[in-house]
Amino acid sequence: MQNIQMPKTVEELQAILKIAIEEFQGSPVNNLNKLNEVTAKSLGFKNWNSLASKVKTTNDNRYYAYLDCDNYLIIEDYTLEEEHIIDPGVYQYEEDELPLVGYMLYFREEAIGMLQEEIAKAKPEALKKLKNNLNYLKGCNTDFVFKNVSTHKFISRNQNPEQFISVCEEFIDINQKYRSGKLL
Repeated sequence: MQNIQMPKTVEELQAILKIAIEEFQGSPVNNLNKLNEVTAKSLGFKNWNSLASKVKTTNDNRYYAYLDCDNYLIIEDYTLEEEHIIDPGVYQYEEDELPLVGYMLYFREEAIGMLQEEIAKAKPEALKKLKNNLNYLKGCNTDFVFKNVSTHKFISRNQNPEQFISVCEEFIDINQKYRSGKLL
């Protein structure tokens, strides 16, 4: 008989609910707000806001970054209960430009697919680095990962929480300066 591992945090419960919803619907869960509401209702709360006020967050789980259906970068701050919508001028850039923040956010599965394509075309000297990145991504249990546009290294919320927090805070800081006109 298999032991049942019960979730100890809201994030662990959300991971379980996400799997259940995806199995039921036959498609991935891409809407964090919907997942938050389902989590709250499954725990007997009226909505996510009423649950979020009861959840003790640790520094490692302070931020959650995702792309919404319009491809906007959203960073949720669970500690302050704030949502930061990152201006496209901060997040998006052309190939011949330098980005304001040196990271892009990717769906983890999309990043895995991109790496697999790169591995198929790669020269032997680049294979080890690409395979290390691929193994890193496969070991993540998050939907989104940041990729450094210079080094091409990935940062996930669960494997590098300090770096993930730092990148989120950099995006939030640059976004505030951009919107106030201090970066123009």
